[in-house]
Amino acid sequence: SADGSHYAYLARKDRSWQIVHNDFVGKSFDAVRDLMFNPVTNQLACAVYTDRKWQLMHGGELDPGFSAVGGLSFSGDGKHLVYWAKRGGAFHAVLNGKVGPAFDGVGEFTFSPDSQLLAYLANLHRKLSVVRNGEPGPTYDIIRRLAFSPDSRRLGYLATSGDFEFAVIGEQPEQPYEKVN
Repeated sequence: SADGSHYAYLARKDRSWQIVHNDFVGKSFDAVRDLMFNPVTNQLACAVYTDRKWQLMHGGELDPGFSAVGGLSFSGDGKHLVYWAKRGGAFHAVLNGKVGPAFDGVGEFTFSPDSQLLAYLANLHRKLSVVRNGEPGPTYDIIRRLAFSPDSRRLGYLATSGDFEFAVIGEQPEQPYEKVN
């Protein structure tokens, strides 16, 4: 754990995986991955596979099952947990157990410094978009370096469209260049 007072590891026995947390051995699963502690509360979170479905386990509770889950990330204040989940052929961001809209892919979850906002990348028909407050923004060929301002008011990133690269601050694309970094 972040404060060093807790530990956890995975142990395999009889073809099943168990989570060992502070010497307590939990129930068995077919697979377990992405084991992590909440940075504030020290509760465990992980992806578990059982009964032919992946579920997120957090604080001993299981979210609904999906065909795949991953990318677990806590907000800085530890109050929010986000991960990606696949259901059918679609990917969703799941924030605090609430399943978001369907996309071709999601990732690069970024919480604002005050932990109140979440932004992430979504793949829409081979283009990328930044999703903020659950709404996708403009699409670009490439998006990278998602970052909130220190006061959490503005979101910025670098984008590529065709042969040009530019910074996007808020929703406003800046001047295009051959290359930006």
